[in-house]
Amino acid sequence: RVVELAGMRDWCDFSTQSASKSGAGEAHRPDLIVRLPNGRVLAVDAKCSLDGYLDALEAPDAAVRDAALLRYATNVVEQVMKLGARNYWADFDASPELVVMFVPGDHFIDAALQARPDLVEIAAQKNIVLASPATLIGLLRAVALGWREQKVSDNAAELIKLGKELHERAAK
Repeated sequence: RVVELAGMRDWCDFSTQSASKSGAGEAHRPDLIVRLPNGRVLAVDAKCSLDGYLDALEAPDAAVRDAALLRYATNVVEQVMKLGARNYWADFDASPELVVMFVPGDHFIDAALQARPDLVEIAAQKNIVLASPATLIGLLRAVALGWREQKVSDNAAELIKLGKELHERAAK
């Protein structure tokens, strides 16, 4: 749905569950591959267990809540580490050396950051960008804009080519 909201559906510049093999032969399956206008691709993976977060919501007291939030944040960090170790960018030609880790809400990222303020730094060191729906929509809209600009550029090049051909024919 986020891809549709970002306007990428019309461009069809994404595919879901694309399979690839790492250099070591491991099967990799990012949840989304976004095709960029310059021939590059960007992997998006949605791997985030919310168990600790949900436990924190039902906690009877602050100590249990804080422990559950720390467990949740630790799980998010572990997911970042696992995702970074997959090196999805090495599986696809011309991919930027980063992967977007989709987290289904800003509040989930905020909760993890409260317990682990170093989360963004850890993610950046592992070439992971944490993205909520709002962040991913913004990123994908920028990509859609790039595709529209590419189309305009391609059309301009075609017009120049046709104009030259018309000039040559008119000169004869």
